[in-house]
Amino acid sequence: GNYHISRSSPALDMCSGANGTIEDIDNEARPNDVLGGINTFDAGADEAYVFVGLNGADCGYGTITDAIAAASAGDTIYIPAGTYVERLGVIDKDLTLTSSSNDCTTAEDQGIYGVAIDANDAAATWGGVIDVSSAATVTLRNLYLRDGTATYGGLVYVTGGSTLVLDDTQLAFGSATAFGGAIRNNGTTEMINGSFIFS
Repeated sequence: GNYHISRSSPALDMCSGANGTIEDIDNEARPNDVLGGINTFDAGADEAYVFVGLNGADCGYGTITDAIAAASAGDTIYIPAGTYVERLGVIDKDLTLTSSSNDCTTAEDQGIYGVAIDANDAAATWGGVIDVSSAATVTLRNLYLRDGTATYGGLVYVTGGSTLVLDDTQLAFGSATAFGGAIRNNGTTEMINGSFIFS
């Protein structure tokens, strides 16, 4: 099973000691004071970590999805190098998602596959990784989207009136049962700066 603490768990920073344990089940250092406690540990064998940032502030969110939920229209999500196994779902506000430095403070190109967003083939109706809706403009910069499955838009679905901008971004291994193995575009899609779609 998955014994990792979610970033919204009430077990965050709830223990004052960990009986001498200095590493968690992922060999990451303990304690990691997510909520700003002093030498407080997460209950259980895991320490929750934050990986994603918003508008150049230090990393403050455990997932890209959490950062999107907290963002306002016009914000930028900063994503350090790594593989993020999550389906981002509906994005209904103007946002930029970009690869970043490890501390989330600077937009930084992490290379062709440096920041991968992998939906792990979780089935969806609209957009296996992202569903751009509500006349939003979403820019994906220096990212790699993969392994999405949907009825419409294996990786991305763009609704009418919405805009997707792919800026040095690669899309691969999308599958749709109806239309658009990679992208189902009913709005506008722009591909710039060496973006690619692979089958």
